[in-house]
Amino acid sequence: MMNKNIILMGVGGLVLGFTVGRVSYLTQDTDEFSQDPITVSSETTHVKKTNSQKVEIRSPKPRVSRAVKTRSEASLVLADLEDLLGRGYSSESDYAAIAESYEMIKKLDENELAESLDLLIEKPDQFSNPMYMKMLLSRYSELNSSAAINFYESNITKPRQQVEALKAIMSSWSKDEPEAAFAWYKTQEENDVIKGVYGAEVRSLNTIFKGLADRDLETALERLSEVNITGYKGSMAAYGISSSLSEKEEFELFFDKTKDLGNQQVRTTALRSWANKNPEEAAAWSSALEDEKQRQASSIQVFSNWVGQDGDKAVSWYMENSTKKPEDTVVDVVQSWTRQDPAAAGKWLEAQGLEENQRAVDRFVNQSSWSNPGVAADYVDYIKDDKKRQQKVKSIYRNWARQDKEKADAFINKYENAAEIRKSVEPSLNRRLQF
Repeated sequence: MMNKNIILMGVGGLVLGFTVGRVSYLTQDTDEFSQDPITVSSETTHVKKTNSQKVEIRSPKPRVSRAVKTRSEASLVLADLEDLLGRGYSSESDYAAIAESYEMIKKLDENELAESLDLLIEKPDQFSNPMYMKMLLSRYSELNSSAAINFYESNITKPRQQVEALKAIMSSWSKDEPEAAFAWYKTQEENDVIKGVYGAEVRSLNTIFKGLADRDLETALERLSEVNITGYKGSMAAYGISSSLSEKEEFELFFDKTKDLGNQQVRTTALRSWANKNPEEAAAWSSALEDEKQRQASSIQVFSNWVGQDGDKAVSWYMENSTKKPEDTVVDVVQSWTRQDPAAAGKWLEAQGLEENQRAVDRFVNQSSWSNPGVAADYVDYIKDDKKRQQKVKSIYRNWARQDKEKADAFINKYENAAEIRKSVEPSLNRRLQF
């Protein structure tokens, strides 16, 4: 019996020793392979120290896109974006999904962002939602603007994509490095790259000049003379600067520095911005202009932007300050006010005299018949000219029938030629229903 126990103890020892040794061996293997492999890249290397520290070494040359052959983090992120945002345009108003998507994108490093952008270019049919490109480029530009603009120049060729892509890049570049963004635009202009009146580069002037003005207004105003700002370009640049302004002294400096630029649109755009922000200040500046033509031109701009905020006060000021004939001034008031508040404009016009202001009545009915045919219907019979009145009646009926056929029919039935008007309008109404 003793011999049997000795044998059993010996076998148990062997099993225990083997088990302990095996566990130790497996533990060594696990420790070996759990170490993160160090990957050295010729482009960007990240060495992680702590959660709050990261040493980053960038190569001088911006990264040019490269193909992704494996199902990397980039492809996984794009798949998640597709789940959140879908493939169409409807997601542009789903702000919760957009916010969640951008938080996901913010976790990507530069290489992963570049890989994601590459995939968008390689598979445009699969990843067709424009939000992907805008959010990825916006984040890429935050980390490396030169690489983002390099990607834009190398890969984005369709006009609509160019507008959205460049807007995304400039949103951070012009904020962080406005002078660099301006220098890029100037280079594009010098190299004759800018094509079209409303192209992506021209539209970017808004963001670029806002960034410059946010940093230093006088510098921004100096830069206006360094690039071509004719036409729409001037409007975009001026809108960017004026959106950065708030104080009276800033606007006065703007107008003083731009008086010799030779582009009236630059000043008009800024004056509208001022009138939207502080109409009474803009009105006082306009009233003090010595040149009568300039005073009248600026007055109508101030009034047009003021009337939507405080119609009565704006009308009172314009009637006192307009240099036009009284009947022409009434037409101006009606034309601007009708866009904002047709009911109020109509009541004011009545007080001025409908018979004495036939041009204004005609203009009022013409404008209100599109957006508020019910209001226009109350005034159309005050038009004395039979031919004009019949044209307006037909226009009111056509527009009203598209919105409310029952009310439109009730309006037209009071006219003797109602059947004739219906017959002439029905083809256009039927065509609209087909679409």
